[in-house]
Order: sequence, then structure tokens, then C-alpha cells
Amino acid sequence: MHRAAAIWVALFTWTPPALAQDAPQPAPSPSYGHDPGADAPGHGPEEADAPAAEPDAPEPDRLGPGEGPSDVRFVDAAADRVGLFSTAETHPEGTLFFSDYELLLLQAGYALTDSVQVALTGVPPVLDGQHWFLDLTVKGNIVRSEHIRAALLGSVVGVFDGDGESAWGARLGAVAQLCFDSDCWSSLSVNTNAFVTTSSYLPVLGAIGLVGRLSELVALYLEPAYMLVIGERDVFGVDGMLLTYGMRLSGTRWAVDVALLKPIGQDLATGGPFLFGVPGLALTYRTDGSARRDGSAPPAASTP
Repeated sequence: MHRAAAIWVALFTWTPPALAQDAPQPAPSPSYGHDPGADAPGHGPEEADAPAAEPDAPEPDRLGPGEGPSDVRFVDAAADRVGLFSTAETHPEGTLFFSDYELLLLQAGYALTDSVQVALTGVPPVLDGQHWFLDLTVKGNIVRSEHIRAALLGSVVGVFDGDGESAWGARLGAVAQLCFDSDCWSSLSVNTNAFVTTSSYLPVLGAIGLVGRLSELVALYLEPAYMLVIGERDVFGVDGMLLTYGMRLSGTRWAVDVALLKPIGQDLATGGPFLFGVPGLALTYRTDGSARRDGSAPPAASTP
């Protein structure tokens, strides 16, 4: 009895193989807009109609004037001056720099930012009864465009004699620099300095500096300077002008200036062995600083 019932149940539940193949398949689960067949190569309208991929466009140059690795600020360790007077440029941020003029006139400084530096210049008291001085200068670049650069300077000056007496004053200056190329390798600088003291006279010293760079190593420069003295009602010039001209050999960390200093004027003209001027030597060394020299933008300029 139980065997017969089992046979009847099996007959009613068994389906022939041909019918099983024709049975309807379950509906696919919803894909929320995704076509499963689109994952296969050659399927889907999006892939068929998609345009060919274009090559990535180069990123725009984000380096501004004076920021590129070939700018004079990075290739010339003495780019912040012509001969004796300043240009409108500063050293790269984080740079320590040292200069020695004629062995006795020393300078040490540091670039606080990429546009502001401080420098202490002076003649140390090495002889008894010697007059000596110190000049603490802050220099800030305020314009750095492709062909025009400008800076302001302010300093405190102290002069000391061998008897312990001293005199103090301030020096205010401005520099405008015209660059003949985008990296300012060759330029013309106009420098003006006014010395403010307790005296009723105001000395004003002006200089024009022309730098012509022949190569990354060699540059020539010419720098005439002249002083005016402004009194209560009169303005008169010192009878004479100082002309500095010479050659500079420089790299990214060092510079050597070989120059002649020629006083020009009736009372200041020199002859004899110094017909062409008094020889002058200036040595400069600086550290590498924290500015980027690989062509990448500084951190502030890399922000989109």
C-alpha cells in the first residue's frame, strides 16, 4: 500500500527533461539602471557611442615671475645687489648669506621669506682708535613682475669713534629695477637712499646700476653714484661722483666681484697707479635656502 502511494506521487511530480528546458526562467533581480550585458565587451550603447579618449592636457604653468629655477635669484648668489648698491631682489626664503668687501667690510643676512630679508653690515673695530659702523637693514620686495621689480629698504645706522662716542641715524631707500629678460639676468636698477639724522641736513644718495649677463657664470656691471645734500633752503651736490665697474663670476651659492672704484670730480680725481680706479674685491657665499629649485611651484602657489 505504501509502495503504491509512493509510485503515484513520483509520477505526478516528475517532469520530462524537454519540458524542464522550456520552463520560464525567473525574472532577473532589478539592477537600478545597470544593464548586466553592458559589462561584456562590445555591449551597451554608452560604449558604442563614447568618443575616443583625448590625451591629458598639460597643467598650466603656475610659477609666477621670479619663481622659476632659471631666475637670477636662483642662479646668481649676488643677485640682491649690483656692485655697492642694491637691486630690487631678495634671496630665496631660508637663505643665509655672507659677503666680504675689501676684507674689512663684512655683511651677514638671512631671508625671512621669499620677499623679505635682513642684513647686518659693518666694519668691526679691529684697531685701537678706529672709527667703525654698523648698518642693520630690512629689505622687502614689493613688485615682482616679468619686467619690473621694486623694493623698499629701511635701516638703523650707528657710527662709533675710537673715544666711545657714537652717532645714530636711519636710512630709508627705494629701488626700481627694469629687467631686460623674463628671468632678469640683465637689468637696470635705480637706487635712492636718504639718511635721516638729528642734523638739519638730509644727505640723499642715488645710484644707477646696469648689469649685463654674458653667461650663467659671467656678468659685467656699471654703477655710477652721486650724493645730494638737502639743507633748510638749499640743495647742493657733493663735488664728485663714484663710478664702480667690474666683472662678476657667480654660481647658485657663491659670487666673486672684481671691480674698479673711480672717483670722478675736480677734487676727487685720482691719477698715478689708480688712473682707472682703486681695485675692489667682493666675495659672497650663501646657503641653498628652502625655495624650490626644481621648477615646481612654491607651496602657496600650488593651491588650486
